[in-house]
Amino acid sequence: MSAEIERIDLPTQSRLRSTQILTSMPQIVSELLQNALDAEASVIEIGLDAQEWTCWVKDNGHGLSKNALEIIGQESDSGRYSTSKVYAQNLMNAESTFGFRGEALASAAELSCLEISSRTAHSNESWSVIAKGGKRLYLGPSIRWRRETPGTVVCVRDAFYNV
Repeated sequence: MSAEIERIDLPTQSRLRSTQILTSMPQIVSELLQNALDAEASVIEIGLDAQEWTCWVKDNGHGLSKNALEIIGQESDSGRYSTSKVYAQNLMNAESTFGFRGEALASAAELSCLEISSRTAHSNESWSVIAKGGKRLYLGPSIRWRRETPGTVVCVRDAFYNV
């Protein structure tokens, strides 16, 4: 053991922070459900495969634009603390939304293979981002979870694979 104090590298910092935000599969499902409710979804479908450490939430909410997906899928902490909610200091204790810190999806991207497919009412196409271990693997037209109507599908696979 060294008598010196060393700074932990940024990827490890991000992974450690993420394990404090998402502590279990039920926590992941809860965060994704809250995102769907914040998007004013009236229909929400939840799937879970505990053996594969996989879950997904599909909703008919507002959806996310291609630009929003690009921010979510940015490398490591660059997408953290990004929110679709109107941010103001007085909202810190507001009860109008479940979340606004931008932690859940960034943490899921750090601790799993995260795939988000979404379409807004203003778009003719659905777009997807895939990230794993804090790195974006794909950003482009949706293939697997293609949306014909506004809404979002968030799929988390191999949760906690790198912990």
